[in-house]
Amino acid sequence: YVTFCAPIVLGILFNCVVFGCLVKVIFAKQETITRVEDKSSLEKRKRQLRSSLAVFILLGLGWVFGFVLLLNDSKHAETHLVFRILFIIFNAPQGIMIFILYALFNKQLR
Repeated sequence: YVTFCAPIVLGILFNCVVFGCLVKVIFAKQETITRVEDKSSLEKRKRQLRSSLAVFILLGLGWVFGFVLLLNDSKHAETHLVFRILFIIFNAPQGIMIFILYALFNKQLR
């Protein structure tokens, strides 16, 4: 059981750390942009941050529900069902959401 759950926990934690580093880099670049460069570059960074946050939530949140589903024992059938539904809701539309985020919202591709 631990050998199955440990890689999942490590993957989720690693993704959170990488996302935190990404946010830190984007905000650090925003400081230098506000001093040196124009505001259009600042807007680009904000869009990148929003896209990163959307992908982080889209790809990570469903698997957090999946992990909680593994921890939930079968004694609590209602809670188990809720986490199954949340897992399906957050993982099923991943492909279409990535298409929307990166293709439809991209002005160059339109």
